[in-house]
Amino acid sequence: MSASLYWRPTSLDEHHIDVGAPSSFVNKMTRAFGSYPWKLKGSDLERLRGLEAGNDGGAEKNPFTVLIEAIELDGGSRDIEVWPVY
Repeated sequence: MSASLYWRPTSLDEHHIDVGAPSSFVNKMTRAFGSYPWKLKGSDLERLRGLEAGNDGGAEKNPFTVLIEAIELDGGSRDIEVWPVY
């Protein structure tokens, strides 16, 4: 299965995430955060760091790192939304 995944601050434009194994990423996110769209915030950073540490999806940059950096951009106060597009 092929899917593109996107994130955006809940009030701004969307950004694409390079994910080497989209179905695996979606499965991990669903187990960690429930059904999508996933609404993430600073309190989710610890869980995202755990997913980041266990990821070997083959993307150029770990997609969980991308999400962590997006949340931390405003000092950990930014809420983001993540969803797949099939």
